[in-house]
Amino acid sequence: MRTAYWLLRDGSLRYWLLRYWLLTLLLLPIAVSAQGVEIRVEPDLLQVGEEVGIELEGADEEGPGVSLWVHHLPGSQLARASKVDPGASPGRFDWQPARAGLVRLEAQSQDGEVLAQRDLAVRFNGLPYLALGVLLAAGGLLLAGAWTGFRGLFQSS
Repeated sequence: MRTAYWLLRDGSLRYWLLRYWLLTLLLLPIAVSAQGVEIRVEPDLLQVGEEVGIELEGADEEGPGVSLWVHHLPGSQLARASKVDPGASPGRFDWQPARAGLVRLEAQSQDGEVLAQRDLAVRFNGLPYLALGVLLAAGGLLLAGAWTGFRGLFQSS
């Protein structure tokens, strides 16, 4: 206990912690900017049926063979991948989501190496009435079961 107090009182431990913290803050932008390709999506909130503009920044340095893949429900048994057709300008893709759910965008080089990826959520473009009906039916069954149980409990006593 006395040694820890001496280290803090002396300031050497604080000095080293502050030094490495500042070094980390200075090197972090360099590490982040060295990634090469960045995926930008416009608009940020994706909905089913709406046109989405996707831009690959830094794809010019990787060459003309950069492709964009969309993985629906990544990491699940129902995962599906599809290639997005390139737009008019290089590094620009136009995509229209067909279904709601989780989506992973991957920029790949010609040899299949993943250069960048981004996870997004695609929302329904309106209220899913079937899901609302299932929710209301389940709630009605739950309340009816609770009401029947309490009625039987209070009648027996």
